[in-house]
Amino acid sequence: MNKRERYSLRSKLGRKAKADCVNHGCDTCPFATCVVEIQTDSIESNTCPYFVTSVLPSDELLYNDYIEALSRDHPLKAVKGEVEVITKDCTRCHNAFIPNSNRQKYCKSCADSVTRRQWRESKAIARLDVQR
Repeated sequence: MNKRERYSLRSKLGRKAKADCVNHGCDTCPFATCVVEIQTDSIESNTCPYFVTSVLPSDELLYNDYIEALSRDHPLKAVKGEVEVITKDCTRCHNAFIPNSNRQKYCKSCADSVTRRQWRESKAIARLDVQR
């Protein structure tokens, strides 16, 4: 991330803090650091924990930009990278598989044979209708 992108991100974070953070600009903030008040090259030192955990996730694009700007070993980056793998049971063979979409009912090996069977049944019905 170059200096211009970092400054742009810092400005966006500052606007978000001014608009949505309850603790911004008041003396009752439990954290000494605020997004706008510190001007450094490191984005990580510019944010208070309350802002990152409570306010920033409401703006998904800004949150993703912020996560990308963090260093590799930052704890938030590890949390963001974890993806839960969802598995389903095949309707035909009852083996577990990872679906490509939420509508997928069959594993890859069963899907080919089921598609072929359904195609044959459909064509058989179509041929019966034509013969009448």
